[in-house]
Amino acid sequence: MIPLPCWKDLPPEAYRTRIAGLVEKIEADAAALREQTGRPPLGAEAILRQDPKTEPILAAPIQVRHGALSRFHFRRHYLR
Repeated sequence: MIPLPCWKDLPPEAYRTRIAGLVEKIEADAAALREQTGRPPLGAEAILRQDPKTEPILAAPIQVRHGALSRFHFRRHYLR
């Protein structure tokens, strides 16, 4: 496996430690989200049944606040 460019100069043990930390963070975040939503993980069979070329179906509507604020700030600061 080719190391991430930002960590290419790390010794192998330090690199493995950082990667393990990332994996632990991802697993902890996923576990917290499952606990918060009460939704179980899909499982291998359900994932393999999915078509990789289709768009995912969102479980909840996307919040538009970020985009709306961005447009607001763009108009306010650049379209005077």
